[in-house]
Amino acid sequence: MQSGTLLSGNGITNLKAGGIDTTAPGTVNAGAVAVTAVSSRVEMQWPAALDDPGGSGIVGYEVSRGGIVLGRSAGPQFADETVTAGATVTYNILAYDRHGNTGAAATKTVTAPTTGMDQRRIGVRGTGSYWGAAGEQIDLLSGNLNFALPLLTGKSRAGLGMGLKLSYNSQMWRQEGGTSWKLGQDVGYGLGWRLQAGSVFPVWFNGSVAACIFTDATGAEYRLDPVAGTSFYTSKEGIYITYDAAAQKLYFPDGSYWVMGAESSGQEADAGTRYPTSMNDTNGNWIELAYQSGAGSGGEHERTDRYDCGRAEIVGGGIAAGERATDDVAVLLFQRSSDGDHQFD
Repeated sequence: MQSGTLLSGNGITNLKAGGIDTTAPGTVNAGAVAVTAVSSRVEMQWPAALDDPGGSGIVGYEVSRGGIVLGRSAGPQFADETVTAGATVTYNILAYDRHGNTGAAATKTVTAPTTGMDQRRIGVRGTGSYWGAAGEQIDLLSGNLNFALPLLTGKSRAGLGMGLKLSYNSQMWRQEGGTSWKLGQDVGYGLGWRLQAGSVFPVWFNGSVAACIFTDATGAEYRLDPVAGTSFYTSKEGIYITYDAAAQKLYFPDGSYWVMGAESSGQEADAGTRYPTSMNDTNGNWIELAYQSGAGSGGEHERTDRYDCGRAEIVGGGIAAGERATDDVAVLLFQRSSDGDHQFD
C-alpha cells in the first residue's frame, strides 16, 4: 500500500491509498522532438509519452544536458536559457510518473545559432519600434502583436506609482519548422494572459543561477547576466536594471528598487518566479503588495521579506484586523485564483 497524508493539527485532512506503481512509463519519441533555437535559447517540444496500463500517471518530464539536470516541466516542452551561441549540445528527456518511476531517456542534439533575430521577441520595449493604438502594439521588427491593458495604478507620496497591466502576445502560439508551438501558460487569468507589474525568473544550471529573466508589465523579457564574484545580475539592454539575488532586490537607474519578496510555489505554472512585495523610491516612500494563492497552489505565496507596512501588517495576503495603512504607505492586495478570477482590495 502507498499513502499520502497531510496533517492539520491533530487531524488527517487527506488520505490516499492504493497499489505501488513500480513500472517505468513510456519513452519520449526522440524522432518527434521539435526544436527552435536562437543564440541564447533552445526550445523543444514533443508528443506526450504514455504511461503503462494501470500506472499512476505521468506528471512531468526531466531535461538534462551533458549529465546536468536543467529542470522539470509539467508539459511536453522545455526551454533552455543557458545555452551558448554556436555550441552543439545533446539533451536527454525522460518522463516520470507519480511514484517516481522514470522512462528511458530520449536524446536530441542541437546546435545553437550565432546570428539571427529572436522571432519570439515579445512585449513593448523602450528601444523598439511599434505601430498601433489602444493597447495593441505591433513590433515592427519581429511582427508580433502585443496587447497590454492597464488595470490599476497604486500610488504613494512624492509621485511614486506602479501599474498593473493585463498583457498578451501573439507568440503564445507559433508555427515554425512545420510544428505548431504552444508557448503560453495559464497562471490564473486565462491561457496566455499575465497580470503583473513585473517579475524575475531565475534560470538554474548545475546548482546555481546562470541568469535571470526580468519581465515587465507589458510582457517584454530582458536577460540579466551575472556579475562575476557577486550576487548581482545586470541587463546589457536599454533598461539597465540590476538584480541582487542575495537581497532579493531589483534596482532601477533612477535609484528606486523593488523587493522581490513573493515566490510562486512549485505547483504553479510560473513556479519559481519572484514578484515584488515592496516598491521603494529614493525618498523613503514605498508601496506594498500582497499576493494570495495562485492557480495550482496549495496555499499562500511564500513571502520571504518581513517589511513593516506602516501600522498595517501583511498577514496571509491581508491587513491585520482593526488596523489600516498610514498616510505614507500604499497597500495593494492582489489575488490570483484558480478559476482565473482576480480582485483588488
